Amino acid sequence: MVDLHTLIGQTFEIDQFFATTVDRGIAEGEFTEPAPASALYRVTIEAGTEAVWIPPLGVPEEARQNELLLLPGLEARIVAVDTSDTLPIVDMEVSDG
Repeated sequence: MVDLHTLIGQTFEIDQFFATTVDRGIAEGEFTEPAPASALYRVTIEAGTEAVWIPPLGVPEEARQNELLLLPGLEARIVAVDTSDTLPIVDMEVSDG
């Protein structure tokens, strides 16, 4: 298993669609399985970064997920890791680069 703290400071390009939610309960209940070692991302998105707010576009029954879809080509940087909770939290900043 990777020590998440070794990721701090790394920058990478998001090369595929990246689903996020503004609801931690949804993230924990629906976005962490299946995974051998789950973690949450706490994402800070720079103002003006292109993304798609899914609830008005998707299936009405899934609107409760409050999904914000990040697009391929964005730049992400890991800024911190918090392992004090049950699920580790990886703090990430996202921008258009």
